[in-house]
Amino acid sequence: MRPRAPRATALVLAGAAAAAAIGLGGCKATVAKLSDGVWSVSAPGVANYGIVAGEFGTVVIDSGPGPVPGDELAKLARRLTMCEVTYLVNTSADPRRVLGNQSFKRAEIIAHSEVADELEVRGSAILRRLRSHPKAKALGAGECRIIGPTLTFEKRTALRMPDRALIISYPGGGPSPGASAVWLPEEKILFAGDYVLVRTAPELGESVDLAAWIASLDALESVAGEGARVVPGEGELSGPECIAWMRDYLKELHTAVGQLAAAGATLEATLKTVRMKRYRSWAGHSERLEANVAAAYHAAARLAPAGRKED
Repeated sequence: MRPRAPRATALVLAGAAAAAAIGLGGCKATVAKLSDGVWSVSAPGVANYGIVAGEFGTVVIDSGPGPVPGDELAKLARRLTMCEVTYLVNTSADPRRVLGNQSFKRAEIIAHSEVADELEVRGSAILRRLRSHPKAKALGAGECRIIGPTLTFEKRTALRMPDRALIISYPGGGPSPGASAVWLPEEKILFAGDYVLVRTAPELGESVDLAAWIASLDALESVAGEGARVVPGEGELSGPECIAWMRDYLKELHTAVGQLAAAGATLEATLKTVRMKRYRSWAGHSERLEANVAAAYHAAARLAPAGRKED
């Protein structure tokens, strides 16, 4: 890992506690114990987060969509582990994963180098959107600052404690620049970040790379193997089968849009043709379908041979 800025790291001993639910910026979040010293925090319609205790301190996976939920996550982590948070992992530059960073003042913040770059370039725009959010006050938008990572990596890095290891990896990209996942090999728990949503349609951004995303899911599936538990970026906790569900969605979208684009179909015609009907029960499907088809179409156009024009 490459340091971005010097910061002291506390060394504390982990304890144990229990919790059932917390408020997370106006949203009720459910806390589930996955293993000794490992918890997931699931906020429906927002995102999922992680807390991992170890002899060298506590690790929190993603910080929340604003300073208020960030404070709540930090307090919960201290209550569950009875120690300070020493490391915070940002699995992407998605606002739901980074806008609580300022709540973790004593923690080293770890992310892929492209996440750091994204926050530097898009930080002002992210803050403007937060301040116009319907729940801006509940999220603490007025006090929010962009805090980037203090440690960056390129392919993978590891936090090794006497009692467990956390492998933070960049499986190949796809959903957004620098998106990563966290794997606990001893516990066989995968925090999949933006790569996997369960029964929830993704929101594809302008930089999406569907082919890379599909390949990344293959890599994550190989790492997880049978019997793993997967904490998706959003949606309910599941087994490794949820990786295949996400891959099937992306493959259908990638293939359908790619074939139409290659045949010279316009964006308008593609939007009318691609309906993804078997995913109608997924949360956000109807609201996100048109934007997702358009994102896939533009991605196909970027990869098209020179001379084919996008309408």
